[in-house]
Amino acid sequence: MATPRSLKGFSLLEMLVAITVLSMVIGISTYAYSLFMRQWDGHLGRFDEAQAQYQRLDWLASALEDTLPYIVRDDNGVLGFYFLGREEGLTAVTMSPIFDVGEPALIRVFREADDSGAWRLVYEEAPFAGNLLARADQRMDFRHRLIIARNVPHLKFRYFGWADLQTRMSFGEALNVRRSWFDEFDGLQRQFHPEKIELNLGGDAAVFDIPVRADALIQAYAEPE
Repeated sequence: MATPRSLKGFSLLEMLVAITVLSMVIGISTYAYSLFMRQWDGHLGRFDEAQAQYQRLDWLASALEDTLPYIVRDDNGVLGFYFLGREEGLTAVTMSPIFDVGEPALIRVFREADDSGAWRLVYEEAPFAGNLLARADQRMDFRHRLIIARNVPHLKFRYFGWADLQTRMSFGEALNVRRSWFDEFDGLQRQFHPEKIELNLGGDAAVFDIPVRADALIQAYAEPE
């Protein structure tokens, strides 16, 4: 009669070795998972920030594209447009502000240096709130501030339009009279309003078209006088 085979188990040493190897595998896996999660959180955070910045830039685009040729008087009572554009930023009236939606507002959009030597693109807003902006030197309360973009290595504004009202009026009568790009555009001095605003943000230029309303406004204001 056959006898059953004798059963052989693991020795204590083999079990200790197996447990040690398993612990090492679990430790390495845990570290790899933790590293992956940190990288994923970093990518996700950068994605969320990029999406939020895109949303802010979209709000800014709406405000700039709905810039209003707004007529005021200077210190001498001469009519001009409330628009001041420089390479570093601009001040204008818009019909599509970011904060006080539904009513005109005075806005400032400008570059601001940060601690790293790069630029921030800043938006500030002063709602009209029923107040009539009639003079160029009138003080407005800029209640709202929003940083549109951060860590921008290069930031510059330019403006497209007629050099001044006289140049616009001579269009069709003089040779080589045409609109141009300018690094500065003072609506009070030029007595006209730009038709386009270019924002060069980190080497990428975006051009915002402004509805051409200046001719009709000048005619409307000039006729009663």
